[in-house]
Amino acid sequence: MDSTTNITKTNLKRSITTRYIIALSLIAILSTIAFYSLHKVLEESEQTAYLVNISGKQRMLSQHLALDAYRLYEAKFKENSSLKISLYEGFIDKYSKEMLEANNILSSGKKFDKQIYKLSPTIKELYFGSTNLAKRVISYNELILNLKSLEDKDEYYPILKELSVLSETLLSDLNIVVLQYQKEGEERIQLIKGIESFIWGLTLFVLVLEVLFIFQPMVRNIIELTNSKNKLLKTLQSEVEQRTIHLENANKKLSDMAYHDPLTGLKNRFSLEHDMEDLLKQYFEHHASYAVLLFDIDFFKKVNDTYGHDFGDFVLEEIAKIFTSSFRIGDKIYRTGGEEFIVLLNRISYEDTIKIAQKTLELVEKHPFTKGEITIYKTVSCGIFHSDICETSKYKEILKYADVALYEAKNTGRNKIQLYKKDYKELHPISCS
Repeated sequence: MDSTTNITKTNLKRSITTRYIIALSLIAILSTIAFYSLHKVLEESEQTAYLVNISGKQRMLSQHLALDAYRLYEAKFKENSSLKISLYEGFIDKYSKEMLEANNILSSGKKFDKQIYKLSPTIKELYFGSTNLAKRVISYNELILNLKSLEDKDEYYPILKELSVLSETLLSDLNIVVLQYQKEGEERIQLIKGIESFIWGLTLFVLVLEVLFIFQPMVRNIIELTNSKNKLLKTLQSEVEQRTIHLENANKKLSDMAYHDPLTGLKNRFSLEHDMEDLLKQYFEHHASYAVLLFDIDFFKKVNDTYGHDFGDFVLEEIAKIFTSSFRIGDKIYRTGGEEFIVLLNRISYEDTIKIAQKTLELVEKHPFTKGEITIYKTVSCGIFHSDICETSKYKEILKYADVALYEAKNTGRNKIQLYKKDYKELHPISCS
């Protein structure tokens, strides 16, 4: 009997040990798969953030290049500033190099000749299909780089106009690429999360079997292991959610950067066109008077030449603050390049327009621009277009009218406002419709 008992004990021990080893092996395997799945979630999240970031950067660079091409035109043929020409050509070289590097990574999936991801059919179609983004980005950069060698205004300006059209279409298609990368990244993460949930459920099932078929003392350890795994899953899920929120904030920041001046925080020229079209629509639908004010800082070049560009940037920031406090809450203020600002005033009379513009000039004139040991005073000139003087349905003509008025203000003493008048058409042949 003792022999039989010993055999039974031995068999029981072997059986329990075998089941224990199987249970532990299953737990080890499932834990490894769960860890790998969670690791893949984080890895895919990082890759998605990287791809969205670099594609968003490419989108932003396309607009920087277009803006600098316009600034280069102004510097070459209007301001004749060799310093600005050199500066903007340097910006063009830098941004073009970065944009082409981003294009190479996004269209090949390689970084430093190492494959970092595989292009999906949709991405391949965007870069090499009918949209042909890879070639268009290269052609776009070649077109901008060629502008540096042009010294003839008549040759430069048509290319600049063509570039303006290309910039808008390229921006739209690059935005599609950003959204596609984000969509694909989210889909991959969702797939891995599904596998993760399946493994989690399977793990619980195995744990229940262990409770039923493994001796009672193991129950407590199994429960503790389950709680530990649940805590790990929640922690990692929280990290994934935080990374997703960070990614959304980064996308919003990129969008803001594309439509706002990075120095002053004001809107830039790219948002001006849309806002002016809305302003004209309101005018023709509701007959609400409006005004467009074009400001230019007097003798601003002397500030940069005398005190340096850092102080010049400080002056621009201070001017932006003065404008923000001077105009009404609903008025829209833009920095459209260099020392030029545009303000859109909706639902305002001719008389109130003059008052608010004069008030702004006085605020600027009295404001001490102090930084460190340097204090200077500056003035601005203002050209005004008001809808009661001349009616037009084209925003570009409105900007021309305001520019004509600004030109008159500059030529007749500066530090003054000048309203556009119809008799200016004789000197500047543009039509009021």
